[in-house]
Amino acid sequence: MVYEFTPDEREPEVQPAGSRYGGPPRKYTAAGVLDPPVPPKKPIPPTPAIPRTVIKILAAVILVVLVAAVLAMLWT
Repeated sequence: MVYEFTPDEREPEVQPAGSRYGGPPRKYTAAGVLDPPVPPKKPIPPTPAIPRTVIKILAAVILVVLVAAVLAMLWT
């Protein structure tokens, strides 16, 4: 088999350096992701939910106040 050698006429392009001081490009490692340097913080506990009965009573009081206000405006 005969192979023909064809020279590549393109020039290689300049690659930017990996650091500020002209060092070679560095590989990015994810060591801090899988093994963090400090232990994680404890999560914030959820706020306690307001019981539904309190919400229903509050809604009823607001409704009564609104009805009383409307009736007071009609009487005057």
